[in-house]
Amino acid sequence: MAPTRSDVCAVVVSWNTKALLRDGLAALTAPQDGQRLAVVCVDNGSTDGSVQLVEQEFPWVALVSNADNVGFAAACNQGIALAMERYGAGYVALVNSDVVVDASRILALVRRMSEAPRVAAVGPALRLPDGRLQTGAAGFAPTAWSGACQFLFLSALSGGRCRGFFIDQRRFAGRPEPVPVDWVSGACMVVRGEAIGRVGLLDGRFFMYGEDVEWCQRMRRDSWAVWYVPQVEVVHRQGSSGSGASPRWLASMCELVRRDRGRLEYLAFRGAAALGLTARRVAYGLAYVASRQERYRRLAADMRVYASWAIGRG
Repeated sequence: MAPTRSDVCAVVVSWNTKALLRDGLAALTAPQDGQRLAVVCVDNGSTDGSVQLVEQEFPWVALVSNADNVGFAAACNQGIALAMERYGAGYVALVNSDVVVDASRILALVRRMSEAPRVAAVGPALRLPDGRLQTGAAGFAPTAWSGACQFLFLSALSGGRCRGFFIDQRRFAGRPEPVPVDWVSGACMVVRGEAIGRVGLLDGRFFMYGEDVEWCQRMRRDSWAVWYVPQVEVVHRQGSSGSGASPRWLASMCELVRRDRGRLEYLAFRGAAALGLTARRVAYGLAYVASRQERYRRLAADMRVYASWAIGRG
């Protein structure tokens, strides 16, 4: 039997993103055929009125209000537990507060999963508000080799034959079939309840970033598949729920390599990051000098933050 709306519950974690949260919840809970998708919102100690927003404008959303920011992974775990206990969800969708997606797209992902019982998690194509495909929608296990391919431009130069740890969404745009990957982004992903029961919840030691990669890798080690589904697209206002450029994502990737592959591969991965990110900083800086386009200045500043951490100055 095909899964229905009642089989699915979405979990949204918020932290001081009131305006974005309003847009996201409005899209996610818009009634279709007289029914709303079940949604749990976990607020991480927001001080901008996000809790009051949910209480007043979305009373049908189950709200968990934390006194402090316990981190993305821990908050997701609170929401997942409630989704499975209160709603008996067979599928749990994790949706960032800065993602705009309606219930029909979540259900489209669920239908894809229902056709393949050994698929634990799926993720859609992620587009930025300007229409560009986002980096980091899905990818492969972080290793010394995938790090070299990603950071040192080998993946781009080889047309994807040398696989970096980030998938190049442009290569799969319009593809009708799912793409097997090692992980999908926690910005928007649907996970099978049975798989959660087998591998457990997200690792709360990852405060933010990397928890999705680690979780999916646990699923892969337990013989589950993970799919990137390019024919389903959602809008991700990337970075809106954070606080500017942070090397935390890079630190999490390095930690995964160190933990899973050993110190030698960790050093190689971090060294490739230092070289590649420094090269990008220089390239974007020169592009800004030549064009005076603000986006190049911002990109150069971001690369400086990441490269400084990789070099050991962060």
